[in-house]
Amino acid sequence: MLRPVYLTSLRSAGTMKVLFRTDCDNRQGMGHVMRCIALAHSFVAEGAQVVFACSKQDGVIHVKSVGFDAINLCSLSERDQIAAIASQYRSDTLSLIIADSYEFSGSYLKALNDIAPTAYIDDLHTPELNISAIVNGNITADSSIYSKLYEQTSTRLLIGPKYNILRSEFYGQNSIQIKDKVKRVLVTSGGSDPHGASIRITETLLECEQLYNAEIVVMAGPLSNSVNQLQSISAKHPNVAVIQNASNVAELMQSCDMAIAAAGGTMNELCACGVPSVVYALANNQVLAAFSFSNKRCALDGGAVWDAAFSSRMKNCAEKLAQSRDLRFNISKNAHALFDGMGANRVATELLALATSTNRSHVQLDH
Repeated sequence: MLRPVYLTSLRSAGTMKVLFRTDCDNRQGMGHVMRCIALAHSFVAEGAQVVFACSKQDGVIHVKSVGFDAINLCSLSERDQIAAIASQYRSDTLSLIIADSYEFSGSYLKALNDIAPTAYIDDLHTPELNISAIVNGNITADSSIYSKLYEQTSTRLLIGPKYNILRSEFYGQNSIQIKDKVKRVLVTSGGSDPHGASIRITETLLECEQLYNAEIVVMAGPLSNSVNQLQSISAKHPNVAVIQNASNVAELMQSCDMAIAAAGGTMNELCACGVPSVVYALANNQVLAAFSFSNKRCALDGGAVWDAAFSSRMKNCAEKLAQSRDLRFNISKNAHALFDGMGANRVATELLALATSTNRSHVQLDH
């Protein structure tokens, strides 16, 4: 495959410049932006300059709220977005682009790759992308599938849990101590909670005999529409606490004896802390992930929020996990072994090496 001639020199002296093209809103949640922010901090630690480009206002606002600059692409067509990014760096050096969204087409990613080497953070084993690198650090990532999909290309593949992108607060976290009795349960449903899952789960946990008098801590994301209803539940049940925009998530997780979490980035963080969990699917693309966590004995599978039997299945799983210390111990051990929290550093280091190398050789896999 012929590679594009980039507009900028990849061996430029001085600071590397990295652009993140990602988005978030109530519909698609916060996951893409959150892992890009986590990865951005690793690039900054390596001495790179980082800027974001977002086409949704929620993305622009959140990125700026955590201290990064954001190019506003709102209301622009894909073609105009590409032109805006290219124009921004016409007289400057852009070393690398990181793209993370399900909404990007293959042609859009190729256009980004024509501006600068582009890495796509993938969750779905997406085939035939004309880009420089693919990153998939999920529990479902299959290196053999990617090898077949990209065997005729020079695309760099960073595949497997060693490349899972977590925030720096999860680096080298110790596993929690497993107690005889569960006294504190964490409930989380991602950054937006579009289905109100946290409400249903909290109400279900209040019915569990094994969790009688246990504190239920609900961690609500910045775009959650469930906060008012959760606070109403908390007003009636003193053992329910609602925390929105938690400042130290790892510390909060470490303080809990078990968790109920969607099969996204937060579940990976819980694994890094060794918190025994019931995992569930908020969207179709999380069904396989929830099964994989369960299959690897890193969690119990609580099903999908749209299933009619979701609440009863969740109750059974929560009671089973709370009842057995041995089960919680084994799940904690397996989960903690899965993610070491160093994935963001590995990804940043390897992508910066890719951007500075004229020899984009194939392939780095996690076996």
